[in-house]
Amino acid sequence: MKKGAISIVPLRPELFETYIQVGTTSYCQHYLHLWENQDPTYYIENAFRSEVVQKEWEDPEVLLYLIYLETLPVGILKIILDKVINGENKINCLFLERIYLLAAYTGKGIGQAALEFTETLARKKGQNHICLETMQKGPALDFYQKNGYAILGVKQLDFPGMVTDERPMYILGKALL
Repeated sequence: MKKGAISIVPLRPELFETYIQVGTTSYCQHYLHLWENQDPTYYIENAFRSEVVQKEWEDPEVLLYLIYLETLPVGILKIILDKVINGENKINCLFLERIYLLAAYTGKGIGQAALEFTETLARKKGQNHICLETMQKGPALDFYQKNGYAILGVKQLDFPGMVTDERPMYILGKALL
């Protein structure tokens, strides 16, 4: 596939349904194995209902984006501007809460572009660190580590209906120079 133009666009109300559709689809393409009976209803209800997206969009500490390849929406970003992470040391950081890409568009440089966008945004906002959480199992950990993120701590997800062995997560961070 020829590398096309990647753009990351701030969410607007007229794009809420697209954000919800891309977020829900990409989540289900990558994370059904986390859930008993492959039923992510709990997560979807708490992340991608219209009311949830509206409330997040109205929060000045939360930034929501759609990721496009040319004119096609292929992913989403959710960023929290100022969060304290408790790893070995407390870190005040820009927190990358969600970066989801449709399965057909992974491995094409789009995630890399999203990380670069997030790092640029953090610098503009005066943040010296970016933090995120990722599952301990799966390809995302390797991707983040290749991009300079280090393990700062561990946590367990406690969502009802999750498979017990899939609950462990790493807290990752990167100091921006």
